[in-house]
Amino acid sequence: MASNDTPSGGQAPHDAASASVEILVADDQPNVSGNRSGRLPLYICLGWGVGAMTTAMMANIFNLLVLRFATDYLGIAAATAGLLLAVSKLYDAVSDPVIGAVSDHWKSPRGRRRPFLLIAGFLCPLSIIALFFVPALEGQALLVYYFFALMIFSTAFGLWNVPYLAMAAEMTNDYHDRSRLVSFRVNGGALGLLLSSIGGPWLLVFLGGGRMGHQGMALTMAGLILLTSLACYFMTRDAPFTTRTKTVKLPAFHQISLVFTNGPLGLLILQKMFWYFGFAINQASLAFFIRYVAQLSDMWLGAYYMILPVGIIASQPFWLRISKVIEKKYASMIAMAIFGTLELSWLLSGPDESKILIVLRLLGLGFGAGGAILLIQSMFNDTIEYDYLRTGQRREGAFTGLFSLTEKIFSAIGVAAFGGFLGIMGYISSRGQGVVEQPDSAVSAIGIGFAVVPFCTAIASILVISMYGLSRARLKEAGGGG
Repeated sequence: MASNDTPSGGQAPHDAASASVEILVADDQPNVSGNRSGRLPLYICLGWGVGAMTTAMMANIFNLLVLRFATDYLGIAAATAGLLLAVSKLYDAVSDPVIGAVSDHWKSPRGRRRPFLLIAGFLCPLSIIALFFVPALEGQALLVYYFFALMIFSTAFGLWNVPYLAMAAEMTNDYHDRSRLVSFRVNGGALGLLLSSIGGPWLLVFLGGGRMGHQGMALTMAGLILLTSLACYFMTRDAPFTTRTKTVKLPAFHQISLVFTNGPLGLLILQKMFWYFGFAINQASLAFFIRYVAQLSDMWLGAYYMILPVGIIASQPFWLRISKVIEKKYASMIAMAIFGTLELSWLLSGPDESKILIVLRLLGLGFGAGGAILLIQSMFNDTIEYDYLRTGQRREGAFTGLFSLTEKIFSAIGVAAFGGFLGIMGYISSRGQGVVEQPDSAVSAIGIGFAVVPFCTAIASILVISMYGLSRARLKEAGGGG
């Protein structure tokens, strides 16, 4: 079997063309720092997993509280707030691939990705503060400020998340160790959910809510984000990484075709379109669902993310084991079916539902989500290795940027769609004068966003993944490790 550090795929053509642009291509023996073929040391896996806490806290605070903060405490109309959030995410559609490509080209003795983690480690907490420390502005001035605060957040999150995710494909070429490594990310993300649940909704309750409560929450979360990002940076100092040392000219259309002729990657991107559209609507509607449908306090908003991660963490040994018995794609389909079915069951929820049933549902959702996150990310890293074996190019950052682009675009569409849907269905915004009684049409819209849409997108995701064909045997035939 060919070594993974020797490309077994065809060589990229070197013909010049008028539309050619400069990219980097791996040498026949690309530089590798560290051993990619063995089992990764525990401390490196732990260090990389800690970085997922930063990602989860950033994403959770944004998805959970920003839209409601904008509508209920800043007085921005729901449709307008949803549009602002959507534009900031569409901006990521441009910035994330650029960040990924730049990190592919970066040269540093610390690796191509880690310098970005250091910069983003300071920028991310500042962006959280900017979102909640809003000056006393009104009208157009308020919209302009909040738009730029959202753009700062998007830039900081992209500088962190794209290089961070790209590191995984560089650190190991072992088929099952990739899943093991990603399990640390899933567990770290679950712990990030726990911390942001305590530092988010529960702090709002303890601090009395309102704009002052949100500011105290933002300062706390900013400190935690700074600590976890720096911990990830220093704990991954010995992580294996690859470098790209040879430059050639390739036509731009040929680069695009190389990306989209990677069939397994294309299917994962399509799956991500459905998954994140539903996930964005689900997350954007959660705070509204807790308040207006379940009629619970923000303590339960925090409890949601206290209980869900327990199911995620507890599920990891099961999904790691089952992925060694059956192909990853089948295991991921089972996980998504569990998640989608339980999401739909929220339609049965209401003010009188048993709290025990809510807890059990959340544990089950965590169990399904944990498997879906683990296996899809592991499969994505497999497709990056497959691309390298086919083309000889190391394009982890570019592919991660493309993957992230898909997430941001369809998250943006989801947030904008939900904000617009709320507006159409008559949702009433306010400036923090307590809970406003909403019309039945708005309450129904919240239930559809929280339960029905995620179920439908989970089913669509399952249908897409059923066509995924990159098995362990196929990867071995291409010369992959593991």
